[in-house]
Amino acid sequence: MFTNLKQKKEALTNKFDRFFSFDDKVKMVQAGSALATSLCCMSMISMAAVNTADIFGTLIGYICQIFLYIGIILLVWAVGQLVLAFKNEDADSKSRAVMVMVCSIILMSVGQIVKTVLDSTGTGVTVKDVTL
Repeated sequence: MFTNLKQKKEALTNKFDRFFSFDDKVKMVQAGSALATSLCCMSMISMAAVNTADIFGTLIGYICQIFLYIGIILLVWAVGQLVLAFKNEDADSKSRAVMVMVCSIILMSVGQIVKTVLDSTGTGVTVKDVTL
């Protein structure tokens, strides 16, 4: 019985080694540890709230704040790309820059959209105003 399990383990290990290189394995471990660390930190931050609705409101507030910051960064980058596209008279770059600008504006407005939806549904969860 155990020899069969050892053979199966070796076959699975060989397939895994053939599919992923050492660098890929290192990147997967790094990404997994970063994800676990961020999830643990977010749960510790959210535990400062008193009840479940406050916990979810705090987490949603942090996520919306992160979306806002990412949207601001993307908007600044898109404006720079649009200026360069007008300078070079490149229509394709202009359209890409405008699309990124629209996406960044949508990202920046996610917080207000979520607040409106949660307030209108009556779930009892209110998005907390947090600062990072």
